Amino acid sequence: MSDYSKIREEIYGETTDAIRELFDRKSVRAFEKREIGERERQQIFYAAAEAPSAGCQQLYTILDIRDQEIKDKLAVSCDNQPFIAEAPMVLVFCADCKKWQDAYIEAGCSPRQPGAGDLMLAVTDTAIAAQNAVVAAESLGIGSCYIGDIMEQCETHRELLHLPEYVFPAVMVVFGYPADRQDKREKPRRFDMEHVVFENVYPETFDCREMLKRRCGELSYEEWTGRFCKRKYNSDFSREMTRSAEKYLEDFADDYRKQQLDHAGTGAEQVQKPGGGRVMDRSKLLFDSDQYLEKAGQLRADRTVHYNCAQAVIIPFAKECGISENKAFALGMHFGGGMKMGSICGAVAGAAMVIGMMGGGDQEYQAFLRAMKEHHGDKLDCAVLLRKNAEAGGGRKTHCDGMIYEAIENIVNCLQ
Repeated sequence: MSDYSKIREEIYGETTDAIRELFDRKSVRAFEKREIGERERQQIFYAAAEAPSAGCQQLYTILDIRDQEIKDKLAVSCDNQPFIAEAPMVLVFCADCKKWQDAYIEAGCSPRQPGAGDLMLAVTDTAIAAQNAVVAAESLGIGSCYIGDIMEQCETHRELLHLPEYVFPAVMVVFGYPADRQDKREKPRRFDMEHVVFENVYPETFDCREMLKRRCGELSYEEWTGRFCKRKYNSDFSREMTRSAEKYLEDFADDYRKQQLDHAGTGAEQVQKPGGGRVMDRSKLLFDSDQYLEKAGQLRADRTVHYNCAQAVIIPFAKECGISENKAFALGMHFGGGMKMGSICGAVAGAAMVIGMMGGGDQEYQAFLRAMKEHHGDKLDCAVLLRKNAEAGGGRKTHCDGMIYEAIENIVNCLQ
């Protein structure tokens, strides 16, 4: 018997029931065909809510997935794992920075935009609550399994679970009474404590070979680690998880902080951004229009997604406006085609939103309008502009692209 096993056995024999349950708990992926009663569900929910929480904010929202159709879809989207659909109880624990943001706004506060630190704090709250639920379920004889794949497929899960901005599905856990074969399955061994606990500071080196020795079994360290790296870390699902997590993080990317000036004695023109007290320096934000024109061109050339004129103007400026590209996309959704009724040109409407979000007042907006009208006359209605273009023998897409590029150039000029 190894030192680890010996010490673990000694602790197990003399410790409390609660700690024994933590030692015994293992992931369960096969369940009895037996429902979890409402009383047991409530005990699990209340146990989760009693978890430690930063400032008692409870920065999470728990989705109790009872719709079998949603379970079936999650089983597919979460790396094709059928046992998810078969689990009697499926909970998605969402890190939620939206509820408090809404509360602050409703109370008349001027809250800053949630940032990466807020998300990390919410994820911590969420994971602790999820673990409380798992421990509570274990005490009731109910098994569980964490599903990290809920962080993948951002677009799919946002639509399926109706997840708004500032809400991130950090943890999914499936619950059920373990099938016999699960009870008899041996729990995977953990690392020896010498590779886990260090006094005071992070170690300069790890003895990775020693740490993984027992896991390698009869394989060499290189062979076992290479297989594991390919199967897990370098896998397609791991890369997809990173892509999706980065997409969620866009909501929390506050580039205004990066653009903030040490403004004592700079003399630069500064604009107060409503709602957060942040200061933006236009002279640092807008070097020239090339970067925005290039991004707009990429959007309009995308054959997989249609970006209307408003979206193609707003999205290139999303970071400078302090919003995510997803939010910029949604903001311009119904402004294409002159608000879908031939009214004001979408590129002009998108520009108006960008100028406003970047702190431009009436003077800047009127300067923008004068520049646009110089080339197109007083009428900037989509229907009028398209008719004139058609009469001159021009193509519709070429005309719309031209309006987008012209609007971007004039945004930069009027804010400079």
